[in-house]
Amino acid sequence: MISCPHCNSTLHLEQLTEDAAGRHLFGLIAQTNCGPALVAYLGLFKPAKQALRWSRAVDLTEEILARWANDSRLGTAMTKTVESMREKRQSPQWRPLSNHNYLASVIDTLPAHAALAVRRATGKTRDRSLTEDLSDTSWAD
Repeated sequence: MISCPHCNSTLHLEQLTEDAAGRHLFGLIAQTNCGPALVAYLGLFKPAKQALRWSRAVDLTEEILARWANDSRLGTAMTKTVESMREKRQSPQWRPLSNHNYLASVIDTLPAHAALAVRRATGKTRDRSLTEDLSDTSWAD
């Protein structure tokens, strides 16, 4: 069993994988080297008054991987996107993202070798810069 960090309710991990799309999403996330950044980024698509559907999260993830799976800048760009949207999300006028255009513009601003150089310098092979954002599971409310 696990506990929700927001409401302290408990649920079994098996409950998270009862839905086929949920299982598929976990598999896609596991295939990336930027899982925490991806999870935080998906939160930008969550509607204000409902949960992000598993199927929508799968579609978004598949779109991302189809377009940028081999781009070393992806994790860094998702991190920068989430960070730049953090304040905007607090506004009552916040509207969830509907496409990946903002992410694409962030990726285009990053030098192709930047993410790889950061990973080599720190000795990290996975993007862990958004680990603290995983406690913000408001995308799955």
